[in-house]
Amino acid sequence: MDAIRLLHRRHYDYRRRRFTSVAFKNSGENPGISIIDCDCILNNSNSICSHIRKFYQRTAGEPPIYWRFNTELLPNKIELEQENSASGDECHYNIRGMSDREARKFFKSYNQKLNLFKTCKNGNSVELEEEDLIGTGI
Repeated sequence: MDAIRLLHRRHYDYRRRRFTSVAFKNSGENPGISIIDCDCILNNSNSICSHIRKFYQRTAGEPPIYWRFNTELLPNKIELEQENSASGDECHYNIRGMSDREARKFFKSYNQKLNLFKTCKNGNSVELEEEDLIGTGI
């Protein structure tokens, strides 16, 4: 499944020039890592950016930042569980069965490449640049 993981700019470490491990870890009482199914988004919304703004305004911040990846890259033992988000998003899934340590290791292998992350500018998804995080670019 092609999915996105929302990230918040407050989880970006300016010194290390990468997102912290908090950006990809389990949360909640029933641990899981929240992701959103891209096919579902595109079948139900005009765009990824409009979908994020509709369902995840508070979570994502403004403008939204996200990482798009294929869940086939995740370890085999994980489970993907569809669970509507608190805001009612039917495209929301939880990654279950991945420890925070495994999640940190997985995310770290991609976290060094800032161009893998996207942000929303003028309603369009564009590559995230460090200037967007540090300056007033976004």
